[in-house]
Amino acid sequence: MKVETLKIIDYISKTATSYSFSSGTNIIVSDGNKIGKSSLVKSIYYTLGFDIKQFPSGWNVKDKVLQISIKMASGHSHRITRQGDTYKVDSESSGMDKNTKYLALYLIYFALIDRFGAYRLPFCMDSFTKNEISEETARKNFSAISKHFLPLKNQVFFSVVTDNLKYLDNKNDYKIIQIEEHQLNKEDYDALSLSVLK
Repeated sequence: MKVETLKIIDYISKTATSYSFSSGTNIIVSDGNKIGKSSLVKSIYYTLGFDIKQFPSGWNVKDKVLQISIKMASGHSHRITRQGDTYKVDSESSGMDKNTKYLALYLIYFALIDRFGAYRLPFCMDSFTKNEISEETARKNFSAISKHFLPLKNQVFFSVVTDNLKYLDNKNDYKIIQIEEHQLNKEDYDALSLSVLK
């Protein structure tokens, strides 16, 4: 994944700026301190979904809409727009449906956390691939999940409709947990309540 551009709009002061980046090393410079170098670097992480504990003084991220353009190794480009805790993902390639956009965003986040995270927390994803999409889109979505999510080093939980298991690679490498219609039952209540509620 490569970050191509960053756009920042301050809707309170009615100001904006944009930056373009190379696919290699980018050096951010200024003639002095407190001009915005740290704000720019933190804005990239923030737009990708990270929580930034503190922006430099004078930089109120709550007043801003930030949009980052990224290019995946597959060649697909995406725009991620963040305003506070609200995200929007747009694809610059044609034919991607809403579920696929969300899937792309989550795969990016999981890959970043898996690679750079200090802790190994379990990853959980509810299937974004629903039955109403085309066969070709389902195949592509599950191919991405099989390649980029299921093999992560962290413990992984992924929910999927039984019919869609056919799209997953290496099913025998994973524990399949079949959920019945009624997960909770009276027969297990006594034993479980004694061990959990003691």
